[in-house]
Amino acid sequence: GVGGVSVDPDHRRSGLMRLLMNAAVDEIRSGGYELSYLGGQRQRYRYFGWERSGLRYTARLDPVNLAHEFRDAAPHGLTLTRVDADDRATLDLIADLLERQPVRCVRDRATVYRRLVCWGAEAYAVRDGAGRIVGYCAVNPPARAGAAHVAAEIVCDTDERFVAVCRAIVEHAGGPIDIELTPPVGDGDRRLLAIAEHWSIVPSGNWQVLDWKRTLEVFLRMRASESELAHGSVTVEIIGEGTYEIVVDTSGVRVSEGDRAADISLSPTDALPVLFGPARPSAYTRVSGVAAILEAWCPLPLALNRQDEV
Repeated sequence: GVGGVSVDPDHRRSGLMRLLMNAAVDEIRSGGYELSYLGGQRQRYRYFGWERSGLRYTARLDPVNLAHEFRDAAPHGLTLTRVDADDRATLDLIADLLERQPVRCVRDRATVYRRLVCWGAEAYAVRDGAGRIVGYCAVNPPARAGAAHVAAEIVCDTDERFVAVCRAIVEHAGGPIDIELTPPVGDGDRRLLAIAEHWSIVPSGNWQVLDWKRTLEVFLRMRASESELAHGSVTVEIIGEGTYEIVVDTSGVRVSEGDRAADISLSPTDALPVLFGPARPSAYTRVSGVAAILEAWCPLPLALNRQDEV
């Protein structure tokens, strides 16, 4: 990914940003990466191949939701405790929990704490009644008076415990929280979305695909982990990159390069929102004929946890 981009005010409008970004793209491509991510103004970075796409869910959970939903439920029995930078034992247990997740960003254990508290977040361990660490979260305090806390990352030892941890965070905060959910969606996420006051889907950032075959295959398989996919096939041309036959059947998901006539042709920057959202493909382009199967498969769950953003 690309972090800060800046040119000295006295030297702007001389093409330096273009030179910098082209050099960055060349370096990313030569490094063999499948994907690249950055934040920033949409059109500015579209010139260099990035486009706003992907998806992230945000669910608002407040004390009133809990009072109604869990009025007859047993107490969750969980407590939150702040994590300190020098608490190596707790940080190792947190790293263990993350590394057991089926989809995650790889993190250096030496920087676990720094990653959890970036973007202004506070790190908490979640303990059960016996004092065992069964989860953790990164929570941002309200940006202004009256605003909600933001839970940017929540990880639990089991999917069944997820909503209980969300309850504990609301009670600890003493007010509403906006919980950011990074796909793929699990049963815990679905339970939360079913009781949240409201929720929304937004792009996860600006993305550029460098390896279309592998990226399509991986995220289709991730999508299949959320729900059963309709069987079918479609041939997609990514103009200037290649033509890809996508098949979903009883044997799974397959993506292969080929030279068949394309059912739909898209530029790389047009293909990103069509295939990866956050809305359905038909929100960005007209899909018809064989290509209509994309409406059943997409958006693919291209996402990045906020704590892992560049």
